[in-house]
Amino acid sequence: MSPLRKIFLSLLSLLLIINPALAVFEDVQNGEIAAEVIEFLRTKKIGETNANFYPRRPITLTEFLAMGLVSAGFEKKNLNKNTASDFKDVSVKDWFNPFVVEAAKLGLLEDFQEEKLLPNRPLNRGEAVKLGLKIFGIGVPLVMPDEEFGFRDVKKSHRLARFIFQAVKIGVIDPETNDEFGVTRRMNRGEAAELFFKLASFETETTILIQSDFSQVSNWRLFETVWREAQNKFLFEEKLDDSKMLHSSIKGMIDALDDSYSEFYTQEQTKLQTGDLSGEFEGIGVYIEKDEQDRGLLIVTPIFNSPADQAGLRTGDVIIAVGNKSLAGLPLEEAAALTRGPAGSTERYTILREGSEFEVRIIREKIRIDSISLEFRDQIAIVDLNQFTAALPKDFAEIATKIMKQHPHGIILDLRNNGGGLVTSAVDLLGYFLPKGAIVASQEFREGMESQNVDYRTEREPTLDGFRTLVLVNEGSASASEIVAAALQDHNVASVVGEQTFGKGTVQEISFFEDGTALKLTVAHWLSPRRQPIQGKGVKPDFEAVDNPETPMDEALDATFELF
Repeated sequence: MSPLRKIFLSLLSLLLIINPALAVFEDVQNGEIAAEVIEFLRTKKIGETNANFYPRRPITLTEFLAMGLVSAGFEKKNLNKNTASDFKDVSVKDWFNPFVVEAAKLGLLEDFQEEKLLPNRPLNRGEAVKLGLKIFGIGVPLVMPDEEFGFRDVKKSHRLARFIFQAVKIGVIDPETNDEFGVTRRMNRGEAAELFFKLASFETETTILIQSDFSQVSNWRLFETVWREAQNKFLFEEKLDDSKMLHSSIKGMIDALDDSYSEFYTQEQTKLQTGDLSGEFEGIGVYIEKDEQDRGLLIVTPIFNSPADQAGLRTGDVIIAVGNKSLAGLPLEEAAALTRGPAGSTERYTILREGSEFEVRIIREKIRIDSISLEFRDQIAIVDLNQFTAALPKDFAEIATKIMKQHPHGIILDLRNNGGGLVTSAVDLLGYFLPKGAIVASQEFREGMESQNVDYRTEREPTLDGFRTLVLVNEGSASASEIVAAALQDHNVASVVGEQTFGKGTVQEISFFEDGTALKLTVAHWLSPRRQPIQGKGVKPDFEAVDNPETPMDEALDATFELF
């Protein structure tokens, strides 16, 4: 071989080492895609079967999903190729079907709820940024920060502003110009490759983003220091789980607030449901709250004639275990899920009552809550309200019509063992007794957030205001029940009879985050029309009346009748 040919081959080899793009894809021009991005694609085996990468071609939705999932560590050989997706325009035979199925399973396609996915449609830069952040599980702020941000094509009110702000801030994508992001321009394949390279690099660095207001917290760097110490020195490296460590840290922070109603939920806990207000579920039939001492679930009240009621469970009992599973320390939703089960199944429940523990076996049933019933006795209308459901406004309208037709001497609103429900349904009911526009309750936030305070007012002309009304309550009357009792009492429209109510008068706000976690936080409390707090105090009756559970008689109801 001649010396000149040796020199030529050496220079060619050096060129290929310096610019691997020329060695991997024939259509990638020198400098068009950074060498480290090409190396990333080569390592991830993205496009390895093709001579061309087509960097200037707009990337389609399914190409973006496939490139993103592979960049995040998913391997196509491990994806399910035989499962069909829910989209009518995605066939199980399509090359991208496994990626669509996996993306749907991961919750990445929540923005695509139509019957058709339109798999080959190009993605614009704004959509790509949001989807890319979700693929890599990088959270975004729920509220735009106060710092200056805005492009001519992306104002703070833009639906994608939070995602674009985060992406630009952490450096995974650049705006097209200083004052324009290019939100609607189609993203090409080269840009997508660079985005995923930067997202993957950001993830592996495990960077903790500290907002400027958080940096004012005394000794906040201690968290960052401890995190790095654990990451760099912990002996059992295989046990290091960034997500678990971060979520546990957040949980500890919320637990330190010492509020039984505020909780941080992991992805799994967020999926759990405590039941809805449709009026039907399967379980033992109890209204519950988290025990303040974190021992388990505090029974606010058992539902009348439910399995729990028939088993003798009472208001104030604490369910501390289900089977062999302790409920101590579990979030409310997770603990509640353990108490439920298919109708007909039997489970052992450990109950704490006045310092003593005992076990009871209960057969779960389908619990149907009849939210309201009407009975006339001795010219008195007895309205038994078990829960403030979404159907109550319609149901109570029929009840009110029947009452007006019968024209009784008085009305008893029986709210005993009513654990609450929808406040809007409670406000609607109060409209039958109070003048239109009357304040029935106020939601008050912390100092500095007074602009969010809300007064709830009646919105109908009253039709039952001419009847003498008594409200019957007990220690199982909670939340929306207490709002009704307090409103009628404060407006001198009705007297309250019975026992001191439960005292649940705070408002929780639930925030859902991009990674599937959630935060339930106490943000406000309820005040009666006379500005009296309900939380921890309840509603004090005007006339005391207590029922004896050991007798078949209803002493409290009988005592209420005597007041007419």
